[in-house]
Amino acid sequence: MKKIIELRVPLVFFAFFALYIFTLHPSLAPYRDAGEMATSAWTLGVSHPTSYPLYILLGRLIDCLPLGNPAYRLNLLSAISAAGAVALLFSFLFDSFGFQAALGGCALLGFNATFWSIAVVSEMYSLWILGAVFLLSLSWKLSEKYDDRLWFFFCFAFGVIVSNRLDFVLWAPGLIWLSLSGADEKPLSFWAGWAFVVCPALMFFFGLHWPIAALAFFTAVYDRKTQNLNSWVIKSAFFSLLGFSVYLYLPIRSSAGPWLDWNHPAHWANFIQSILRTKYGGTLDLISENYAKGSLFLGNMILYAQHLLHNFSLLGILAALWGLSALARSKPKSFIGVLTLYFWSGPFFLLLANMPPNPHAIAIVDPHYLLSDTVLIFGAALGLAEWSKRSKALAQAATLFLLLFPFIAGRLKEENRREHFFDYDYARNIFLSAPPHATIIAKKDVQLFSLWYYQTAAGLRPDLNLVSQGLIGSPWYENSFAKRAPNLFLIPLPDANAWKRFLAVNSPAFATPDTDIPSSVANALSPRGLLMGNVPEDLNASQNLWHFFAFRGHYSYEAQPDFFTSDLIDAYSQMSFKEGTEKFKQDPVSSFEDLNRAWAMHWIFPGPPAYLGYAAYLKQDYPDALNFYQIAVSLGEKLNFLAQKYRALEDAVQSFKKSCAENMIQVGAIEEKLGKPEKARDWYLKSITLYPSAQAHYNLAVLTWNSNPRNSQKELEEALALDPHYAPAMKYLQVLQNRMAGYGKK
Repeated sequence: MKKIIELRVPLVFFAFFALYIFTLHPSLAPYRDAGEMATSAWTLGVSHPTSYPLYILLGRLIDCLPLGNPAYRLNLLSAISAAGAVALLFSFLFDSFGFQAALGGCALLGFNATFWSIAVVSEMYSLWILGAVFLLSLSWKLSEKYDDRLWFFFCFAFGVIVSNRLDFVLWAPGLIWLSLSGADEKPLSFWAGWAFVVCPALMFFFGLHWPIAALAFFTAVYDRKTQNLNSWVIKSAFFSLLGFSVYLYLPIRSSAGPWLDWNHPAHWANFIQSILRTKYGGTLDLISENYAKGSLFLGNMILYAQHLLHNFSLLGILAALWGLSALARSKPKSFIGVLTLYFWSGPFFLLLANMPPNPHAIAIVDPHYLLSDTVLIFGAALGLAEWSKRSKALAQAATLFLLLFPFIAGRLKEENRREHFFDYDYARNIFLSAPPHATIIAKKDVQLFSLWYYQTAAGLRPDLNLVSQGLIGSPWYENSFAKRAPNLFLIPLPDANAWKRFLAVNSPAFATPDTDIPSSVANALSPRGLLMGNVPEDLNASQNLWHFFAFRGHYSYEAQPDFFTSDLIDAYSQMSFKEGTEKFKQDPVSSFEDLNRAWAMHWIFPGPPAYLGYAAYLKQDYPDALNFYQIAVSLGEKLNFLAQKYRALEDAVQSFKKSCAENMIQVGAIEEKLGKPEKARDWYLKSITLYPSAQAHYNLAVLTWNSNPRNSQKELEEALALDPHYAPAMKYLQVLQNRMAGYGKK
């Protein structure tokens, strides 16, 4: 029994490590920046700011292992870091609060769905949480018994951990306050005013970065009572900078010209910009900049509450509130430190992030919940310890529930990725679609970075030029690409003319479905498997590529466990739809296979049923056409609802409304054919209510042409008010006016 107790931490580590290994991605995961991280680790490159040097260096080290593929090794690093975080948390909580607290705490962290999801992918997040648990445990030890040597080690460790993710500085004020909370009491309200009001206000309203650093320095000076304060501050700064010196990797490696040299931090100004994340060295989609400051905070807090309920359950949340309230009574100064950790990494972070509540933005924000989750897990452990004092049976029952709850909720099935090949198959299918020595332009992170990884680390299709639409206008990117492909012509792509020039000069050139291409250009491009390009292709030859594609897994957009996998499937759906629409021009029947495949992959997609309805209309099968168009309208209304719910940008909202309104007009036209003018009129009016168009007003004019000429005149005038160049309305308004003038003469 004694040996088992001594082995408790290794047992916890290996239990969770085995769980994560069992559910590990077999290769690169379709997850945010995983492809970029894997590419940078393999090539020792410089990733996007803040560049994550600690992760890249550790990733390159583990890439040297002769085990699986490079991405799998990085997934393994994540699993090791995640299991290490759970084991370290168990050790810390066991020593401080007892077995029930430790077991419950490691269950809340280890089985947390978000934490589990980052434990099996090539990302730096699990290493981030390992560092968070480590520093939290050091801070708690310092709060109970301060020691200069432990403090200076804490400063060094903080510097190292920040070099993995700079946003860890959000914890700096709270950690410092907690670490020094054993010193003589100082007025809490004065410091709390700066920590919870003044500094957050400066950062939020003025977009400043320095208040967080100033608050951390002020906290250390304000809270620490020592006769040699200057010496203490200098030593603290020295050890922090010593740990932070991992960031020197960026200028050193950048000066050597790596394959990926984001923002070229070999230049001092770029180095500072990369560290502070004030410039991406190009352009990426900064979603939050499209919305007013703070306008999305309430929606983000609702999503965060749902996240907590999903991962903690009501019992876990209650335990956290109980534990934190007990801490507030027993150690008010320590409670303020813990509350600061939570405030800055939780609600205040969400206020600054200001992300819309759509699946893409939720997927981006989701791993950032983990810092504040760690604070609440600490609080829940305190709560279990308090319950154990009152009733061991109660604490044991609560701990057992927290251990079983994730599996009752189906967490294992939800997070299992051991047979998840969607990303690998996507890259191989893209490469299969490309002719020799082609240029491929992509935009979205998962799609682009995956192609980067499989070309550099896996050695697939080295003949291709893989171009980033989002980075194409940045000097560092153009300079970097010039070394690999000096004959490639790179220009920014703000409009259709630039796109035409780029595609023509770099022929054969293709785009992936995730790129933002002006519709006038996209409509002129020919489909080739998963690509569309400026090289005319025989549609049957393009169709044959689909027969060689790998499709492992269930290819349904709505059935996927994460947004990024769904987004890959959407690429297949979009390209199958494009093939179908191209074939439709030649022979509607030949397009059915492509249209049905596109619709099967993504059900909430009005395009396929609209085309199938039009095909039925051409055959004069009006009941069938009506059915398909009504489905298209229903799906369009669903998209409109989701666009409003997700706070989509206005251009996207209007695009959805326009498409849905056009399908409503088609429903009205078919109702006319079926001899139901009143129903047709209702559909035209419904279309105008959703998105006013000249076509709908024109159809209303035709509907009352004989029965109510004055109404027809009014509708035609409305049509021309919306579109002065709408030829049918111009023609028939003149006819109607001449006819009515003739009646007047009579």
